[in-house]
Amino acid sequence: MGLTAPAAQGTVSADKGIAAMNKKAGWVWIMLGALSAGIAVFCGALGAHLPLDGDPLQAQRARWIDTAQYYQMVHALGLALAGSLVLYLPGRLASLAAWSFCIATLCFSGGLYLQAFADVSVGPVVPLGGGLFIFGWLMLALYAGKAVSSASSQS
Repeated sequence: MGLTAPAAQGTVSADKGIAAMNKKAGWVWIMLGALSAGIAVFCGALGAHLPLDGDPLQAQRARWIDTAQYYQMVHALGLALAGSLVLYLPGRLASLAAWSFCIATLCFSGGLYLQAFADVSVGPVVPLGGGLFIFGWLMLALYAGKAVSSASSQS
């Protein structure tokens, strides 16, 4: 009996440590989502003021910026959602979704911004980012399915 009490105290202490890490990680994901949304607005504003002058390349750049900022904004909100889930209902799938959205935004939107603003082609990085966006949403769907299954088995 004397051996189980310290283990139980250690487990409680470890659980508090994990909960504190989840809380911090959740707030970091929410903060990154908010920053990403702000950057999307900024890049969209820059793109809206590109001089088109009938140049097809400028029109293409404007479309790249439009696409990049749209996907960045949508996934900034997805990142904030995943961060909220990590904060209040921690789970590995929500964390995977947050990581996926973050890396996908850098690849997809970042790649399109590089093409539009710096005339730098990044090859397969943009489609990789698109795949990561899909992966992130699938992780959130699995997370929700797991939560529904858990809730129905408890009732």
